[in-house]
Amino acid sequence: MAANTKKMGVPGEQAMVLGKFLEAVLPHLTTLQRIEGVTRSFRRCIEEALSWMHDVASPVEYHSALLELTNTVAPNMVIGVTPPSDATAR
Repeated sequence: MAANTKKMGVPGEQAMVLGKFLEAVLPHLTTLQRIEGVTRSFRRCIEEALSWMHDVASPVEYHSALLELTNTVAPNMVIGVTPPSDATAR
């Protein structure tokens, strides 16, 4: 059980690091850069990842967590605010 718990923690830690990366980077970008560059590219990458998920069996919870995190992060990229820590730690 400890091994499973350790494995489950890694995605949350990755999300936290990525959230902190966004927090550091977004203030240095203009709104236009965030909208036209980063946000569009992010959405395209997520759509690509979702299309790969159709080829691999994954738990419904994984798919739901991915969509929830995407829907939390994407709007915040436009306004330059990072999601709360508890939202990125899932």
